[in-house]
Amino acid sequence: MADKGFLIQDLLQPKKATLTIPPFLSRTRSLQFTSKEVTETQQIARLRIHVERAIRRIKEYQIFDSLATFVGWFSKPNLDHLLSSYKL
Repeated sequence: MADKGFLIQDLLQPKKATLTIPPFLSRTRSLQFTSKEVTETQQIARLRIHVERAIRRIKEYQIFDSLATFVGWFSKPNLDHLLSSYKL
């Protein structure tokens, strides 16, 4: 999930992940969303709340700080493996 302007699709492809970006209005299109775009935006907003809460918990409880002490901050393969199995 990302805002417009994050061009990271090529980074996500090897991980077989998808990028969800809410629709946005452009100057060349009409000044209103279609009903499908409104529904899509609402669905993304509902999920975004949970993502933002998880990010807040990670910062608040300093989860990455404690994980870094066990795994070692610079051992990226170990940290990736640990975080991929970590449930928020």
